Amino acid sequence: MKPATGKHLLLVLLVLCLTCTSRYRLNLYLVVDGVDKKVKVETTEYVQGATIADPFAEDKLTAGDGNCIILSLGRRGEKQEVGSYSFMGYDEYLRCLLYLQLPLKPEADTINLQRNSFVQFMGRYDVPAEEKIFLPESGTLVVDSLVDKRLYGTVDGAYTNKQGQEVGFTGRFKVKIAR
Repeated sequence: MKPATGKHLLLVLLVLCLTCTSRYRLNLYLVVDGVDKKVKVETTEYVQGATIADPFAEDKLTAGDGNCIILSLGRRGEKQEVGSYSFMGYDEYLRCLLYLQLPLKPEADTINLQRNSFVQFMGRYDVPAEEKIFLPESGTLVVDSLVDKRLYGTVDGAYTNKQGQEVGFTGRFKVKIAR
């Protein structure tokens, strides 16, 4: 067997690094019609002493014995054509808020999404507000770990609005928490 050269060693290290970083990458996906579309976590908010209120009310959170995470998610959409001219169009930017309920003292645990989350799509002013609220049908939120002032979580859930339209979210995220 030949001893490893500098090039071979560098290649092995590069492959190991890429393998390790992809395992810990925090990718979150919007699932529509069975197709995963990567979304960007634009902002995260950790609200202490709050619980999810009525998703259809103006105030989505209320004071209570819990904590909430609000993930602001965005994704560049498909080209939308305007009229019969294909050169007149725009790329929609889809934005939504994913609300997640946590217990008062969060710890590594699995939480059922039903009654503990909902999704609100933003924009699309031609759509009634109640059609932009999606309630959980199934799924879980897993608090993977709490490290320093960061909570690492995994969400995997299916949501439906009043018209029966379905969306899902699957993937990982992190949020800064106050401890």
